[in-house]
Parts: sequence; structure tokens; C-alpha cells
Amino acid sequence: MSAPPAWAPAIRFAQQVLGEDRVMYAMDYPYQYVPDEVRTHDLLDIPLESKRKLMQTNAERWFKL
Repeated sequence: MSAPPAWAPAIRFAQQVLGEDRVMYAMDYPYQYVPDEVRTHDLLDIPLESKRKLMQTNAERWFKL
């Protein structure tokens, strides 16, 4: 079963409802690695700072990485 594709409207909606600081991207690596999914997230049409929070800094902050 493949992962559903990233969908920018759903991600933006989650960020609007929950707040940008509470939405994170995750993949069950190394058990699941879907290069197309990563590429789709890289190409999301959202501001760079929002994407950085989604893909990196929220996890760093919440998990004290």
C-alpha cells in the first residue's frame, strides 16, 4: 500500500486550524521510504518558513532535537 500524496490544501488547512507550530511531516523511515512523497512535500506551494516548520523545526522544538 502506498502513502497518499501530499495535498497542499489539506496541509494549509491543518496549519490554519491547528497552527503552523503544531503540524509536522513524518515518514516511518527506514521501514517506509517513498521518494515521490518526499518530492511532493518539497514542492508544496506554501511559504518557505511554513515548509521549514512542517519538515524540520517543529519536530526539533517538540522533541528537543
